[in-house]
Formats: sequence, structure tokens, C-alpha cells
Amino acid sequence: MQRFRFSRFDMIVGAVVALLIVLIAISALLLTPAAPASASGAKIAYLGPTAGPFNIWLIDPAQPGVAAQAITNSTNGIFDFSVSADGRYIAYSEQLGELQIAELLVIDLQTKAIQQLTDCAGQDAYCTTPVWRPDGKVIAYQRVNLNTNLGVGPSAPRIWLLDMSREPASTFQLFQNSDILGSEPVWSTDGSKLVFYESTSQSVMVYDFNATTPEEQALTIPAGNGMVGSLSPDGTKLVFPEILPAGETIPARAVLRVADLSSQVITDLTPEEALTDDNVVAWNPNGTELALTRT
Repeated sequence: MQRFRFSRFDMIVGAVVALLIVLIAISALLLTPAAPASASGAKIAYLGPTAGPFNIWLIDPAQPGVAAQAITNSTNGIFDFSVSADGRYIAYSEQLGELQIAELLVIDLQTKAIQQLTDCAGQDAYCTTPVWRPDGKVIAYQRVNLNTNLGVGPSAPRIWLLDMSREPASTFQLFQNSDILGSEPVWSTDGSKLVFYESTSQSVMVYDFNATTPEEQALTIPAGNGMVGSLSPDGTKLVFPEILPAGETIPARAVLRVADLSSQVITDLTPEEALTDDNVVAWNPNGTELALTRT
């Protein structure tokens, strides 16, 4: 059987998820009686150990003397995860059996029950990168068709949705047009927009679920860096990195640009003449400030 090879984007996501610790709010109601709640009721979820295989661990930052607790027990490892807005559920992708197969599962932090959400193995696919819509009713994720029987190698990722309001959850592709690719999905705060990277057109695509015309439904923003960037809390602006080619004396570098989704006007946030490399950016929830990494 042909082994699945991660795309450049998958490798970036895997490395980031493995190294970064994600601070999540988990209500004190969800904590087990054996684990006393911290004053804030918050815990940190992360992937570990560093040597693998990765599992999801929880730790209370207010109780540094209390050991972290593993909430999954995967033999092959967890690829990535996403926490629901209410802090009760964690959706994650787990590599099952051979490394070619990854399924989406969800754990209820209150009951510790784990449920498989997809049958990607049965459909010759590899499913990763779950992202909860803020209302908890839909999960966006990326899916790669392995094409095992065709012998042509895995396809590029596409965006699929899981309707969590149904039992069992139903899944479907975001676009009926399979020529539209997609990776790195991000929801707007109100859940009305889904932003992802479309590699064929080398652009960030903004899908508006409230659009009244087909022309308004999918907005494309040219971006060659392969990354979505960060959507403003009100969903009206997108800050994203763009790679500038190397010059005779200047190395290739990334600059930040901001797109106004209403006017579709793109402006420079980082001056092109600046000899800096800005790749990762995040909005402050107040919508007036940005944090970024710079080298």
C-alpha cells in the first residue's frame, strides 16, 4: 500500500501543534471531583510527550505541583485538535492503524466518553484539522482522498463540514466543485464566515454563509504564502503573510497585509522595504491590536 505523504502545510501544522501550548477555558463544571479546580477554572491542553506518540494532555496552571493528565491514549498519536467554545468537547484527528489513515473523534470532558465522527478509512481518505464553529454545531476539517485503487497518489486537501446537530453527525464537502481545494480552515467569531487557503489559485478564500448571491459567497484574496493568517474578531478584516522574493542583497521574507473584506481593498501592514520577516499574526479580542512573530 502506498504511504501517505504529508503536504507542506500538514507538516507546518504538525510542527506548530506539537510545539505550541494552547490555552483553553474549561469550565469548573467539567472537572472531575478528583481534580480540584483552579481559581479561574481554566486548564491548558497540549500535545505530548515531545518524543511521541502525541496524546492530548490537560494541566492546571494554577496548580503547578499537580501532574498533567492524559485524556487520550493513542498508540499512533494525535495529529491535531480543537476545543469547542464552551470548553466541554475536544475534537481531534487520530492516526489509526497504518499511518495512511486518520479519523476525527471527539471527547466529552465531562463524561470522558469518546466518539468517532468520521469513516475516512472506509472512504479511502485522510481527515485532519478539525475546527469548531463557535456555536458548537458544525466542525470544519480538511480531507485528503488517498486514491489507493487508482494508484495516482493522494489528492490535495479539500474542506469538509461535520453537522454536529445530527445523530450521528453527517458530513459533506463545502463545495460541490471538487476543483476547489482547501486547507487550514478558520471560523469567524459569529460563525458566518469560513476562511481557508486555496492552493490552486494561491489565495485565501472567504466563504460567506449569509451571502445572498453566488458572487458574494466566495471571496478570494491573492496570497502566495500558503497560510490563512488571522481574521479580525468582527470578521471584517483579514491579516495575512505574503512572501516577497529575494533581491540581490535582500533575502526572501514575509510581510503582513490586511484585506478589508467589505471593500476588497488590500493594504500593506509591514512596509516592503522593511528587512523583517513577519509570518504569524493574531488579533487581540478587542480588534484594535495585533501580536506577531518577527525575525
